[in-house]
Amino acid sequence: MGVLHVSSRLIDSLLATQEGNLRTLSDMEKELEEVKQKLANKTVDALLERLEPEDGKAKPCPLCGKNVRVSIKMYHVNLMH
Repeated sequence: MGVLHVSSRLIDSLLATQEGNLRTLSDMEKELEEVKQKLANKTVDALLERLEPEDGKAKPCPLCGKNVRVSIKMYHVNLMH
């Protein structure tokens, strides 16, 4: 499991806003997928904003540990909101 957690209060709040609209299992699954995607997009946006800009210095490879060159790129994240 990852280090990010969704509180029970948030889950209860989301369920309360959709209670009457979710009549079938298909409706529930569709709504959950939409909520999951929105939450993931917002979380990725927030985490990317926390990152400091790359400095172009070599960084250890996560697979082999050797220092590898890092390309400095500017990323514009355009996620569906």
